[in-house]
Amino acid sequence: MSGLIRQADGVAILELPAGPEGYLTGEMCRDVLRALDYLAGRLERGETEAAGLVLRGAGQEFCRGFDPVAEEGDAAREALAALCTGLEAFPVPTVACLDGLVSGAGVALALAAHGRVATREARLICPEVGFGLIPGGGSTQRLPRLVGADTALQMMLEGRLHRAGDPALATVIDGIEDEAPLAQAIDLAKTLAPSRRTSLREDGLRQPGAYFAAIAAHRAQSHTPVTAAAQAVIRAVEAAALLPFERGVALEEVLAQDLARDAEARAARYRARLAHFARASARDEPPNDAAATWVRQGYWAIGRSLLVRGARPDAIDAAARQIGFAKGPFAMMETHSGEEIVREFDAFARASGWRVPASGFAQASLDEALLGGIIHAGMVNLCVAAQAAGVLRHTMEADVIAARDLGFEAAKGGLLFQAEEQGLLPLLRALQGLRAEAASVLAPVPEFSRLVNEGRRLFDEVTPRNASLAGA
Repeated sequence: MSGLIRQADGVAILELPAGPEGYLTGEMCRDVLRALDYLAGRLERGETEAAGLVLRGAGQEFCRGFDPVAEEGDAAREALAALCTGLEAFPVPTVACLDGLVSGAGVALALAAHGRVATREARLICPEVGFGLIPGGGSTQRLPRLVGADTALQMMLEGRLHRAGDPALATVIDGIEDEAPLAQAIDLAKTLAPSRRTSLREDGLRQPGAYFAAIAAHRAQSHTPVTAAAQAVIRAVEAAALLPFERGVALEEVLAQDLARDAEARAARYRARLAHFARASARDEPPNDAAATWVRQGYWAIGRSLLVRGARPDAIDAAARQIGFAKGPFAMMETHSGEEIVREFDAFARASGWRVPASGFAQASLDEALLGGIIHAGMVNLCVAAQAAGVLRHTMEADVIAARDLGFEAAKGGLLFQAEEQGLLPLLRALQGLRAEAASVLAPVPEFSRLVNEGRRLFDEVTPRNASLAGA
């Protein structure tokens, strides 16, 4: 634990660890806190001496925070909050030496220190709202105490980079030093009083009229992309001027737990994961044309299957748009000739084993109020079958394709994400109620039924049952 800390020029230097791709993790926060507690114990027992503590990054940047797509969850937030509390309560002055990117949890750690020294090019950013989250570690309480409501809300709601030399951050950054930031941080740690806690600062609270006017102005704006997270941040920053620090931090945690249950915020977090997955796939793997073709052709086949069951094309398209698709299957097919559509359906039938019905209306009509659920269920069934057949490399790939090729609405997170949100059992029952023949795209594949019966998630791996289909 103490291996994270070394002595230099009369102060302790603590280097923050960096995990995969440079991100912090909850376990790393716990390791750092253990190292702090170990050093604090030795200082109190007189076993070592240090005039202060400097916190710095192990590499070329201070800390890029938690990986937004890793779903660290409550445990990581709690570990960060505990670390920030321990850092601020440390028995000797603590100074954060900032360089490179200082993001999310990195900002929280910098604010928890008693002072901050930065290079001119150090960049601070609070990206959490874009991921449907609220900044943690007491950031919503410490930052406005330093810079006021307007600057704090701009940083946390807009998620833009701010250079350390920005005049708006003058009360955050105690010194700018490009040549030897560590040396200046050491000097500052030797001169600061350990009682100079950010939680006790009032620089940003001295003009209450302007503070609450900024709150009202931001509350009146329509913040995107995630309104729930934005409103949570505004409420927390308002509390910074109304509540004692500890109660404000407690409110921050309650708001974080509320966002964990908020559907809009969860969709935003999934979009972030999906974008990361799409970038990584584009970088590391060739395009999966077979999967894209399967999903597109299957979408059309679902529309054709509903048509022959008595649903009107315009009703099918309207239902598809209602659940999130930019266009219904028939609107998409209108841009292709009859011969092209026949070839597409023939290719899909050969690849999937499903039979695409011929055009025509059934004698009985299908309740059009059920169409949206059936289309959604059919697409889930299609994607489960594609992964089982080895066509999809990963379940998330289906959501990338649905967004890119079928225009599935980004605000909803993803086609399969929405299925998880709504529950798989109602979707399975929607297909079972049709009593479609086994060769129909509307007949549940065995893997879909097993997912539900075994209580598994769509994003659990499905074992391919016939990888040869991927090349069909």
